[in-house]
Formats: sequence, C-alpha cells, structure tokens
Amino acid sequence: MCRPRHPAFTLLLRAMLLVAATLPLMACGDASAGAEGWWIGPAKGQRTFDVVLVLERTDGVLKGQAAIPALGSLGNDIVDLRAEGDRVTGTLSVMAGTVSIDVSLAGDVLEGRLLATPPGAAAPVEMPVRLERTADARKVAGARRYSGQIDAGVRQIMVGLWLAKDEAGRRCAALDIPEQGLEGLPSYVSWAEDGTITVRMPVPGDATFVLTEAGDDLRGTFSQGALKCDIAFAPLDPAAPLPAARAKARPQDPKEPFPYTSRTFQIMMPAGHVIEGTFIAPEGASKDRPVPAVLLVTGSGPQDRDESIAGHRPFAVLADSLARRGIAVLRCDDRGVGKSTGDHASAVTDDFASDAKFALMTLAGAEEVDRARVGFVGHSEGALAAALAIGMLDEDPKADAKAAFCVMLAGPGVPGDAVLREQNAALMRAAGKSDAETAAERAAHAALLDAVAQGAPAEVTKARARELVLEQLKLGGMEPDRLPPGAVDEQADAAVAQLSAPWMKRFLALDPAVALRKVTCPVLALNGSLDAQVTPQQNLPAIEKALAEAKVPVTVRVMPGLNHLFQPAKTGGLDEYASIDTTIDPAVLQAVADWVLAQPPRPPASR
Repeated sequence: MCRPRHPAFTLLLRAMLLVAATLPLMACGDASAGAEGWWIGPAKGQRTFDVVLVLERTDGVLKGQAAIPALGSLGNDIVDLRAEGDRVTGTLSVMAGTVSIDVSLAGDVLEGRLLATPPGAAAPVEMPVRLERTADARKVAGARRYSGQIDAGVRQIMVGLWLAKDEAGRRCAALDIPEQGLEGLPSYVSWAEDGTITVRMPVPGDATFVLTEAGDDLRGTFSQGALKCDIAFAPLDPAAPLPAARAKARPQDPKEPFPYTSRTFQIMMPAGHVIEGTFIAPEGASKDRPVPAVLLVTGSGPQDRDESIAGHRPFAVLADSLARRGIAVLRCDDRGVGKSTGDHASAVTDDFASDAKFALMTLAGAEEVDRARVGFVGHSEGALAAALAIGMLDEDPKADAKAAFCVMLAGPGVPGDAVLREQNAALMRAAGKSDAETAAERAAHAALLDAVAQGAPAEVTKARARELVLEQLKLGGMEPDRLPPGAVDEQADAAVAQLSAPWMKRFLALDPAVALRKVTCPVLALNGSLDAQVTPQQNLPAIEKALAEAKVPVTVRVMPGLNHLFQPAKTGGLDEYASIDTTIDPAVLQAVADWVLAQPPRPPASR
C-alpha cells in the first residue's frame, strides 16, 4: 500500500512542523504600556512547553489570545480576561480541558502560573510560567526578511523569516509558513558572539534554525525531532509575496525533449463522477500504426495521476519510460483527487476497480492504440484493483475492450487482514526492532484486528486500540503520562475510526485469490525483496497459486534490494522513501517494458 492506511504507526510517523495555525495578527501596544504586547516563554509541568501570549487594548478593553501548541491550543481567545494592577488573569480552552492564566508584570516579564484542568479531573495541575516581552518582528523598523525552503523529505516547505531589533534593543524573530497556516509566529532568537543566529519555534519537537551570515544570505541547518537538513535563506523584500516551494528534483524526473505527444482525457463514469488523466502516445503512433497501451492503477490512499509520494512521482517516471519504449500510457487522478470528481473517502477497492474498467475501455478507443494489446499496470492496491477490473470487463457483455495482460507491482495476494499483520511486523523489523522487542506491540496490534474481524462491541475495540497505542508509546520510548491530557484516547479513537472506514472494512476482508482465479490474461508479478508493506514472502506464492488455478501464463520475480516503491533500499522502511533519490530502479522499468512488448494481441475470440 503506498500510504499505510492502518493505525499501526499512527504515533511513530509524526508530521513535521506540528502547529497548524497561530495567533491572528494584532498590533502591538507601546513597549511601556503595561502588560500590552507580545510575550513568549516556557511553562514547566511534568515537561517544559512554550506559551505565546498577545494582549491588546481595543476601545479601552483589554483583549488577549494565547497559543500553547503542546496542549493543542493554536491561538485561542482568553475569556474572563482581567487586569488588576500588575496582575493579569484569564482562561482559555485547550485540546483536552481548560487552562487558567495567572501572571504578574515585573518590568519586561510576566511571571506566575498556569492551572490546567483536564476533563473530569479532581483538581487542576499547577505549572509555573515565565514570559518575556518580545515584539512583532514584521512591524519593527529596519526588520530584515528572508525566504528559505525546508527539505522535509516527503515535501518541500517554504519558510519566511523576519529578524529585527526593537527600540529597547531586544532581538525578535517571526516565521511565516503558509503550508502550516503560520503567519508572524513569534519565536525565540539569540545571537552568539561568533555570529551564529539561533531561532527556535515555540512548538513541540524543538524546531530550530541555526544560521550564520554568508554575504547577504543566511545558511545553516533546520532540525525538529529526527529531521535535520541544511537550509539557506535569501533576502526577500518585505512587501513581496513569499515564493512557492520548489519541488525537489529527482534524477529520473521526466525531462524534455519528450519523444511522445500528450493530451488530457476526461472519462465520464456511470456513477456520475469524472476521472481525468494524462494520455501519452509515442511519436509515430497513429491509427495506421497503433501501439500497445497500459493503464496505470494507483495504490491505496488518495493518489494523483503521478502517484506522488515522499517527494517522488513514480507514475510520471514509469509512464515516461514506457512511452520511450513505444508503449502508450494513461494515468489518472483517483476519484476525488486532483481534477477528478467524486468521493474518495466513501470508495472501496471495488469502486476503484470499476473506475479502472471504464478507463481501460477509454484507453482502448484512442486512435493511436492497438485495442487488442491494452492492459493494466497496477501498483500495490492498484494491482488488486486491476485484477478485479479484468473480471468486470470479461463479465460485462457491453464492454468493448478486454485486458490483454496485467502487471502486478507489489500487489497483495492474501486478504488485507493478513497483509496488515505481516506489514506491521515487517515495518518493525525494518525500523531495527527485534521480534522480541516488538512482541507486545504485535500482540496488541493482532488483538485489535481480531476485535474488528469478530465484530466486537465498540467499547472492546476501543480498549484494544488503547492497548495498542500504549504499546507503541513504550516501543518509541515515550511516557504516556507526559503526553497532553486525553492524547492516548484521541489516538485510540483515530485508530478505531480508521478501522471503521468503508475502505478499510472492505480491504480487511477482501481476498485477492478470488479475483485472481478469474483472470484471463498473462500476468507479470514483481516484488522488491525489501518490501515491508506487501512482503514478497507472503504474497507472491499466493498470487502464483491463484493464477495457476486460473490457468493463465504467469511470471513471478523478486527484485533484489528493492522496497515497496521499487527503490534500491537498505532496510525497506518507510523513512527511506524520501531519502532515496532513485524513484524506480531502472531494472524494474526495463522488466515491465520488455514484458509488455512481448505480449501477443488478445485473440478476438476471447473478447
């Protein structure tokens, strides 16, 4: 599966830059105007976390907002806000419960306590807090603005950085990260004697920039949690828009000149939605010189026509490679993705197979295509959808095209329930964990899947999910009591919701062997030896057995050293996908093209 859709790694695969929004922009009061202005600093409970506070007076009334990202507050109004002398009090809602603020002004410091009250708690938890005055760096005269790009592996993230010194000589910084909904986020900043500038965002994971001046630029590193990458900031006019992030170039990205033509297909589906895709035909292909053609079928999760994942575009690379070998290609956005309409969230594998069926019929009708030599190339779940689509075409007397062949790239051969159990264990091993270390987590994962398979009551399934979350926390070295209140239950609820989704319920029970026994054309099945998502040991023998019962020619190959995306890998773990520059190993591209070109036309009698 291209994107794991099960809960096994919900806690271990944390997104970078965790804050999704921040405080609305507010004008700062004068630096001498009491408690009005911008404040930032730490609160200390069982762990230290950051607090951002903005106070302003409007029409004589003091108003405020606070952000406590570690507690799920991303810019909430402070209610019951009062200022009596040097003391400021108020309350705000957080992810789980409420937090009361009680601080007093002493020069340029607000110091006091936070009282956090989780739902149902008998008493609040008291945490000392110390906030220092800062300023909106964007509004300070002489502020310098820069733009840079974080290479987060899975994606590229554009960052705007503001650096300034206010009238009192205080250093201040602010960050704009449009992708995360951040604008003017005040951040900690310090200048070392050697000129090193350190900027730390007030978010979990110690998101920190360490920079030095290089001419007019700033160069250094960004780190957050396990992520660390180089970054360069260039000066940017304060009035100019922040440029868009530049996609990381991969060596195999298609490059001009293209020896093929390209056009857009829009396919009206019987259910009423429209699937849009890109059709490419090799130079010289025409009605008089038709060529073989393939429909690319994406893996699980909402996928665009390039099957974009981890900074790679596998289907763009595959389509380019096949077209250069003389094969026409159609690749499409999934329903509800990109320029295709429809609802992806409610769709199941059978629905994607139906979309593939009608897309293949459209492909077969292109004048450059030899309709007797059209077939599927499906990746991961897409390989199963392709097998289902072959049966749909054969069983539909109105279908004006049939599949002449099918390529299964890392396709499942056993039911989804079995795939997820093996996937969980394989991913743990790829992450360097021994079977002994993961025994408790694997048992909890299996117990949760058992509860779902048996139709257990909701409270039982929730309890099994909670046990899995706790085991994952232990395995990751995290202490549950150091998480925000309600975090474990939130993760358990998310796991149950995933397992209750239509796609997952169907996938868990769907047996590929049933579809494979109905296949009526030759099949090429490839897996990487390091595939930890759909392992070759579990799935290829089952595929070969089912196709033998179907009595169709089948070629099965294990590609040494390759992962689920068919990249040359070391472990096969998910964390490698973005760090590997190769999108698809050239041996796989050649194997697919060679095999497709070797397939004979489908005999007319079998249509």
